[in-house]
Amino acid sequence: ITIMADKVWYVTGCSNGIGKALVQLLLTSGARVAGTSRNKQSLDDVFGVDNQNFLALEVDLTSEASIQQSITATTAKFGTIDVLVNNAGYGQVGAVEDLTDSDIQKNFEINFYAPLRVIRLVAPLMRAQHSGYIMNVSSMGALVYFPAMASYCATKSALNMATDALCQELKPFGVKVLTINPGAFKSDFLNSSKIQVANPENTVYKELMAGFDMAVQNPEAVLNGDTSKLANVFLKVVEYQGELPVHVYVGADAHAAINAKAQQITKDLEAWGHLTN
Repeated sequence: ITIMADKVWYVTGCSNGIGKALVQLLLTSGARVAGTSRNKQSLDDVFGVDNQNFLALEVDLTSEASIQQSITATTAKFGTIDVLVNNAGYGQVGAVEDLTDSDIQKNFEINFYAPLRVIRLVAPLMRAQHSGYIMNVSSMGALVYFPAMASYCATKSALNMATDALCQELKPFGVKVLTINPGAFKSDFLNSSKIQVANPENTVYKELMAGFDMAVQNPEAVLNGDTSKLANVFLKVVEYQGELPVHVYVGADAHAAINAKAQQITKDLEAWGHLTN
């Protein structure tokens, strides 16, 4: 029997990409999984009909009532939730000047407010059992900016900071909290149904946007990380017996970018210290 066989996972955004790879790995590892999507049929298509180890849930992450209903269904079937993975999210592309309030608000609604909504409803279960894991899927973009992705990077940066605070808040209750920050992995991130692009006809940022158009047309050139290896990191986190970091950066590109960022921060502090310290 594997360590996963006695764990119940609740994973949002499972019909494709990282969520799909994670649930597939979990099911082969013997875990019990409640997986969510905006459309139950999309889950049935990927994982087949519900069985003793899998529960497909149609959830509107903008609705607390819908989330609560899915958590009630999960605990009714499996008894509890041991691991929460907030994976649902999408990319918003566009220069800051071209983004509307609505573009940014919708992006924050799914990438930032939704995970906190789910956490507020799952945390009491975990506190009561004095154990559990909350993993928020963020991005290396939380710490490393990409031009024309200010909104997306801001949502992930906000998620990282909220996770920092939450980690300390839930520590006394035996609940472990962290972010998983992937680099560019093979997923549906650049799929036209997943990514929103603000690209007005009269934009002055045509050159900048042309790069994204090429990426959307040829995602394999940009997204080349192995999602099954990424999925394995989630399992290793739960199996790990020692002290966990609050932020786990995954992928060679993420490691290189975060290292460079850390060095730049130190360099800037040193260069400006005579004036700013």
